[in-house]
Amino acid sequence: MAVARPLDFYSVHTYGHGLHQHNPLRPSEALQYKLRGASKPCLVSFSSKFHTFCSKVQFLQNPSILGRGLSRDSSLDEVLSAGQLIKEYVEDGNGEDAITIYVKMLEFGLPVEEFRFFPCLIKAFGGLSDVGKAREVHGHVLKLGVLDDVYDVNSLLGVYWKCGAIEDAVQMFEKMCKRDLVSWNTVISGLCHSGDYMGSLRMFSRMIHDHWVLPNRVACLSALTSCSSVQSLVHGRELHGFVVKREIDTDQFLVSGLIDMYMKCGDVKNAEYVFRSIINEESIRGNPVIWNVMISGYVANGCLSHAVEVFLEMLSIGLSPDTSTMVAVIVLCSQMLDLAFGRQMHKFCFGIQLNNDARVETALMDMYFKCGDSKAGLEIFQRSLNRNMVMWGAIISNFAQSSRPDEALNLFHNIY
Repeated sequence: MAVARPLDFYSVHTYGHGLHQHNPLRPSEALQYKLRGASKPCLVSFSSKFHTFCSKVQFLQNPSILGRGLSRDSSLDEVLSAGQLIKEYVEDGNGEDAITIYVKMLEFGLPVEEFRFFPCLIKAFGGLSDVGKAREVHGHVLKLGVLDDVYDVNSLLGVYWKCGAIEDAVQMFEKMCKRDLVSWNTVISGLCHSGDYMGSLRMFSRMIHDHWVLPNRVACLSALTSCSSVQSLVHGRELHGFVVKREIDTDQFLVSGLIDMYMKCGDVKNAEYVFRSIINEESIRGNPVIWNVMISGYVANGCLSHAVEVFLEMLSIGLSPDTSTMVAVIVLCSQMLDLAFGRQMHKFCFGIQLNNDARVETALMDMYFKCGDSKAGLEIFQRSLNRNMVMWGAIISNFAQSSRPDEALNLFHNIY
């Protein structure tokens, strides 16, 4: 029995070229027949080449060819549906080609409502960040009457948030007949990220009190961020109580969120309570983020000696500071006007190889200026390979505050 040989793109092209002259079948039918005869895996990305080839020889006029392609991992006889080809393009990050195929399907009158690939298609529009296209596909699927699955609606809801279409997203959410936890998480986090912190908190409250949906960690984190941003201690305490009742108060992200919320609301005592009640947990103790939030919170609230104590405690358990830790400690030196301690921290940064970090350099430069050693601050700036706009702004501001306006203006003119 003859074994089908591997079929590469060149052989398909050659075969297709000869079909017009020698094969009694129509070109598209013959090409499908040839594909069914292949059995070995293809070593090239066949789908896109096959689609391009079909376009060139106008095989896309045949709907059965249009909606078919091959995955990289399948053998050539595993011909995929149009929906599968669209999904493959989207997974490869090629949303434009996926949309092109869908538009062609509409042009050829294919029954697109029979294909369950709308979430994938919506994702393709989201990747393009084109709110106009998102609205078009929204209207189209509504017209087809296929937007009845909450998963599909959530996908479109996420696209609106990614595109920054806040009003569209909220209106769509309010009109949803069915909402699941993902729906609530999407709108709560979306409002938070868009800066509507009170709107996010109101939606969180509705989720619990009006619809009896129990928030998960994602919703709680967004609500905590909103509380911190508007410094709403009342909402923050309520949220803390809810987290404890749900027994998710040992989650490291929620712990850092609670500490950050209390610190930004000026409630240092409760921040300390959260920190001390959980810091001996193995999963928490080795997490530098928790320590960083505590140190920076102390600094922001002027509790400088407490910040130093926590930093030394962090070192005593063998936990290595990261960029955020050192920036907070260097800012601490600036506020204390302690040049000697600042120089020690500068040397310490060399030891842990953070001396060339852009954020650390900016903090060190600012510290030296504030502590009266402008020469050392200027040296850091001149040697830095990370002169971003933040660093330029910091040194210009420091020269201006040091009653050296001419040097500040010269630096300003040298930015570009």
